[in-house]
Order: sequence, then structure tokens, then C-alpha cells
Amino acid sequence: MKKLKPITISKARTAWTLLKDVRKHMAEEPKRVDMRSVFYLKYPEQGGPPCGTVGCFAGNIAIKAGIRTNIFNVQLLLGPLQYHCVGSHNFDVFNAGTGDACGTTCPGTAWHLNAVLDRVDHFMRINEKRLKARTIPTTAKGRQASVDREKVEA
Repeated sequence: MKKLKPITISKARTAWTLLKDVRKHMAEEPKRVDMRSVFYLKYPEQGGPPCGTVGCFAGNIAIKAGIRTNIFNVQLLLGPLQYHCVGSHNFDVFNAGTGDACGTTCPGTAWHLNAVLDRVDHFMRINEKRLKARTIPTTAKGRQASVDREKVEA
């Protein structure tokens, strides 16, 4: 197995800046984005990205924030926001793809990435004021990466 490219933890101080970092992180490599799963490991020789980490919007937020990879932790980090903003039935922004093109495109492709980025942009637009006001909590030592690539959570 090739050595995986390290992931840089965001130094963002606000939720807005963190999401801008996450958006950039996802846009750099379509293979990182799969709205069907919060987080999983897929090595480059298996068709994965150079970093080996693949995830949904929430998974990529957790990865860049250096927190445990699950949707509940991401919502605690970002705070009270309008999460139900996808499609005509107002599905949760972190859902597996129901309600928009995230559910009809193939993960790992530019089409899927663009569908996810459209969802991210909409989420950021409707929550802009709160995201800009939300300070990202840190410990005295700062945020630490908690994504253990050898012990991926189910």
C-alpha cells in the first residue's frame, strides 16, 4: 500500500470559514465525496483519493475539523442552523441524497461532487449569518485529528 497523503486540519475560527475550507477540500478531489456514507477508507490503488478518506458533507466537515466522524458531532460543532433545506420536502442537508441530484449521481464523479457543492452552497447561503457568528470551539491544545484511518467507525 502506498503512503496516504496527510489531511490538513482547518485552522478556521468560525463555522463559515470552516465550511469554506471543507468546500475547497471536497472540490479538489471528486473521489473524496460520497453522500451515501459518513466516512470510509478507500486507498488510491482501490480508486480512492490520495488521502484515502471518502465521506459525505458531514464526514468531510468532521475530517477537516479534526473531530470524531459522525453527524451528531458535526451538528454540535456548527450549532443551531437550518439543516432541513434540501428539495421540496426539506430533507436534512446531511441525508444520503434524497431530494436533489446527490441521490441520482454516482459518488466519486464530477457530477456527484457538483451536486454536493450545490447543496453546500445553498446550506451556507441560508445559514450565512449564523455560520459567520459561530466560533469554532477549541481545547487548550487546539483541535486534534481524531480520524484513525486504521480503525474506521462503521
